[in-house]
Amino acid sequence: FGCSGRRGPPGFGNSPWFKPYGADFTHLANGNFQGICKATRYWLERAGMRSCPVGSHITTSAECGEAYKQLKQMFRYPNRRGLIEFLNPGWEGVPRGCSIQIGSIGPDNTPHFNGNTRSKGERGLLNSADPNGDFAGQAEFQSICKEPSFWRPDIDGQQCPEGTTISGHLACKAAYESLRDTFPVPATRRFVSGSWAHVPRGCSATSATESSPHSNSYAYRSPHTTWSPMCWPGRYYIPAPGSSRCPLNQQVNSKRECREALLALLPVLQAEAGAESIVPSRGVVTADDSNGLGSNGVFNSAFQLPQYCSYQAGGDYAAHFNCGFSFSTNPGYRPICKILVPNVDPPPNIFTCDWQN
Repeated sequence: FGCSGRRGPPGFGNSPWFKPYGADFTHLANGNFQGICKATRYWLERAGMRSCPVGSHITTSAECGEAYKQLKQMFRYPNRRGLIEFLNPGWEGVPRGCSIQIGSIGPDNTPHFNGNTRSKGERGLLNSADPNGDFAGQAEFQSICKEPSFWRPDIDGQQCPEGTTISGHLACKAAYESLRDTFPVPATRRFVSGSWAHVPRGCSATSATESSPHSNSYAYRSPHTTWSPMCWPGRYYIPAPGSSRCPLNQQVNSKRECREALLALLPVLQAEAGAESIVPSRGVVTADDSNGLGSNGVFNSAFQLPQYCSYQAGGDYAAHFNCGFSFSTNPGYRPICKILVPNVDPPPNIFTCDWQN
């Protein structure tokens, strides 16, 4: 599966081969082919976040050490204590997976690996408790993340967060090929697609007796304890056309995060539009008395904007932020929603709407 180079007898050359799906390890075993792999890219999550986005968590201490080596030149202080790991049950409060300690103990950027997948990551939040301290305004820990990829929930039966469900057999095949080694038992059948009430919606595989991937078009979401869903990576998503608002607790409720969400989704919008690049011509548009659109962050009803964060579809793609209560289905504006990761992201306060910052 993927890219490889032929290493056959003299005269056959060393031409590259690409197999888009499926896997046959026979030619690797006999030496006729050798896999060509790409290095995983790592990055430092912005300060103040509880964890990496879904699909970007580093899941082993060995990979945490490798990620630190790749990024250590960008850290202000050296690693003074080696890699510190706590696998089972892990730390409460420290971001799950890989992180560096950047505050509270002095000039030390020691990497940490936390095996507690249910940690809420409070120690990754910005510190405001000691405004006169050396580390005021900093987080105690900052997550180190890997290139986003398909992922599985930590417990069988958990559903993919809204916005990360994989639909379509091609994407499901790609997800399974990426995750096949994480299942405890191999697949005994080829890819299966259909509509079933007893299988999770979207892409999944059973982890009980065998792990054949299934793509299920059944309309309803329900937990299935012997099945493990496979999910898209991501932090933000755009709901289906015609949606007037985000699901409860998945709204983006600040102007600052609305800007970040639109920037994160630009590649998705470019792919939908078939454009090489999309550059919004305006910053986040809000309503106040001076621009005639409304006042105190609330747009006039004539504009029919969704509540909270949205973007102008088919226009200049500018982000808009509206504090006014609305059920608008205006196709010219589509909501932008936040993926809520269970046990990691606290639900946003539905009574908060920050249109100034």
